[in-house]
Amino acid sequence: MTKRALLVVYSDLSRDSRVQRHLLFLKEVGYHVDVWDHSLLFQRYNRSFRDKALFYFYLLFQPLKAYEMIFRTNSLPEEKEYDLVIANDWNALPLAFRAPLSKQGVVIYDSHEFALHQNRESFKWKLTFPRIIRAVEKKYISRADHVITVNEDIAGILKEIYGIPRCGVVRNIPFQRKTGPGAGRRGAGEEVRLYHHGGYIPRRRLEVILEAVLKVNRPLSCYLRIDPAGAALLGKRFKEGNRFHYLDMVSPERLFSLEESYDLGVAAIAPVNLNHVYSLSNKFFEYLFMGLPVLVTQENRTMARYVEEYGIGFVAESFTAQSLIKLLSRLSLAEIEQKRSGVISFLKNLDERSDYKRLMSEIRKREA
Repeated sequence: MTKRALLVVYSDLSRDSRVQRHLLFLKEVGYHVDVWDHSLLFQRYNRSFRDKALFYFYLLFQPLKAYEMIFRTNSLPEEKEYDLVIANDWNALPLAFRAPLSKQGVVIYDSHEFALHQNRESFKWKLTFPRIIRAVEKKYISRADHVITVNEDIAGILKEIYGIPRCGVVRNIPFQRKTGPGAGRRGAGEEVRLYHHGGYIPRRRLEVILEAVLKVNRPLSCYLRIDPAGAALLGKRFKEGNRFHYLDMVSPERLFSLEESYDLGVAAIAPVNLNHVYSLSNKFFEYLFMGLPVLVTQENRTMARYVEEYGIGFVAESFTAQSLIKLLSRLSLAEIEQKRSGVISFLKNLDERSDYKRLMSEIRKREA
């Protein structure tokens, strides 16, 4: 009999590469997979004065009820029992325990990153969400059969805070690799081509990197594959054609068939919270799988450790324009090609599905 799996997802599945990999891998190993996503499950509460007053009362005294006010659910679909349920992110965790489970059913909590620090730099967010997140995770995380996250650093933090004995790691490694000719150098010339893709999120402070690109005294250009709203906003300050080129976004699976050639993937993000300090993002691995060395900073500790251990890119001293200018000014194409060789060597020794194979081993143990 075919086993059934359920993904409970608050994010937009079409843009969430991690959840797409969950879906693909579970299908590969023989599961029938259903998805409860945000469009099916969640509806915002009415923001009347009464609701706001009630919300803050619950926030202080019953934070789980405050969660229910923010993430009100529609009627859940009636489905057959599931053998495996994966809750993606903290806001999907309570719903995973409302799904019908088979007798040997397994519930996995994928925290992705460290929920308590998602928007730690926002004062408004700090007043509200940490209290709700801690209540949700405290109640449900120990009830999950297994917990996973994106890297060893965040796994250690979760174990310490919630006293869970183990936390597995499933890194954001793509299942595809570069197939087109664009991974190599474009021929003669000293211009260095930087590349960045992803949705524009202000707290990541991409502007700091672009300011450095603008001020570096050498042939340098930056290619940005970001959402139209982000491109419009950045384009006012960093003009198209003045070292900056704005490209259309593409689906994650199309990234590895692009024929354009670049030299360095920009993975550095502002260390404004612990998730950024310990980031091991989708785009970090996507750049590598496109054949590009990566640019990070020492303040992105986990990525910096990978870069230094495997020789797959460059590490600036800090996330400041001055530090990035210093690094970009001295880079030679020969150094970049040397790091590209490091990328090739790193990828040769990497099994894209190794983390999922370990996860499946854990699932099999619990099913037994």
